[in-house]
Order: sequence, then C-alpha cells, then structure tokens
Amino acid sequence: ISACLVGSEMCIRDRCKGVDAIDGLAVLGEPDGSLLAFSSDSLDVFSLVDAMREREWYIQPQFAHDHVPKSVHLTVTPINVPHRDAFLTDLAECVAELHSAAKEPTKADPMAAMAAAFVSGQLSIPDAVAAIGADPARTAGESAAINRVLDALPAEHAEAVLREYFHQMYASP
Repeated sequence: ISACLVGSEMCIRDRCKGVDAIDGLAVLGEPDGSLLAFSSDSLDVFSLVDAMREREWYIQPQFAHDHVPKSVHLTVTPINVPHRDAFLTDLAECVAELHSAAKEPTKADPMAAMAAAFVSGQLSIPDAVAAIGADPARTAGESAAINRVLDALPAEHAEAVLREYFHQMYASP
C-alpha cells in the first residue's frame, strides 16, 4: 500500500507539471493530496471534459464559484498511475483540437444570453431546458451545453434548471 501511495504522489506531481506544460491550461493551487484541478483562459473547459470523455477519460467539470474559475478536477489513484502518459497525451491533443476549432469563425455562444433571459423571467424553465437540448437519447458525454448554462446562472436558478433537465431526461414518454 505504501508503494502505491508514493506512486500516486509522484504521479500527481508529474501530472501537475504535464498539465502546466499544455498551452492554455493552468493547475489551480498546489495539490497536496490526490485531487488535481486545472482551468483555462483560452478554451471552454466544459467542452474539454466532453472531448476527454469521448476518449474514455472521466474528468469532472466544476462551475465557477466566488474567486475560483470554472475548472476541471480529477482524482489520481494507484489504479490510474500507469496511465499518466496516455492521459497527458490525450489531454494535450484535446486542447489542441479545441484551440483549432476556436480559431474557426463561429457564432457567439448563446448560453449566457439564455441564462439572462431565464433570470429575467423571459424564458421558462421548460423552455430553457428545451433550448439546452434535454433529450433522453443524449449521451452522458454531451454535457458542455448544460454545464455552460448552469455555470452562467445564479445558484438558485441553476438548481431549478438542473431539476427540470433531469426530469425531462428520465420522465416516461
């Protein structure tokens, strides 16, 4: 067990260095345990979570809160220590793909405008959820849109939208 824990500690230090070396990513704080968090000023971390999920990595999105930016976090355990290089390679490739996609002309992301319309009462909860694309056929890997909306909303509104989102996903037809 001791050797596994030492391996995990070395792995998290290596992952911190590896994440910091990827253009556009920055480790948040200095992890002293098995949890690693990072953010980006140049790409949508919620889209990064989806891109990594497509490659069968599970990393968790975190909404912005107070002075902490929206971010990604993951836990390093002895079971995933042997996969550190593959993880960092996939992470770097996903970041590069997202940066390339961001250079192409795109329409402005409507999520912030939708969140403002919801908060002002111009958009109902069911309409907001429908605009996000709540569909029972959606896969779990397509969460960037809902995460962007939830991140843009005040907490009390985000909770209401999330409840409706899950209700529509799991309600019987």
